[in-house]
Amino acid sequence: IRLKKSDVIDRLEEREDDEQAPVSYSWVHLNEFRLFELHNRCFAWSSQDDLRNIVDKVP
Repeated sequence: IRLKKSDVIDRLEEREDDEQAPVSYSWVHLNEFRLFELHNRCFAWSSQDDLRNIVDKVP
């Protein structure tokens, strides 16, 4: 990946100027995510294939 510092800064500035705010979670949601992590019930995935593999292994 070729990424310049100026590209990152430009993108962040564009997001600040955008009408829609970036996604954020309330403390309630963050607490729920934390509980899932504490009980080893948080399964990370980054593609549909990864998700399918993880779902096959969910208890």
